[in-house]
Amino acid sequence: MMITQKTLTKKNLTISQGLDQFIQLILKDQTLQEKLQSAPDQDSLVKLSVQLGAENGCNFTPEEVKEVIERESGEQKIVYPIADIFEPTVANY
Repeated sequence: MMITQKTLTKKNLTISQGLDQFIQLILKDQTLQEKLQSAPDQDSLVKLSVQLGAENGCNFTPEEVKEVIERESGEQKIVYPIADIFEPTVANY
């Protein structure tokens, strides 16, 4: 599962400004990516996303995060911890 601007746009996913800002941050910040990749399960990933978002001034709900995960994963089974949730070469979100 890779989260990129293209996949979010193609799936017509409407997200809040706070979640959009957080996704932009994590696409550029290797440390945030590593923290999120270490989540042992989906609930932990959701909680950690909301927590890290708030710490970085980005406010959004757990439900929004779950929606992004569900839309991005489609029918693929997600194995935690996640190895490659974010495309590391994306310069601009």
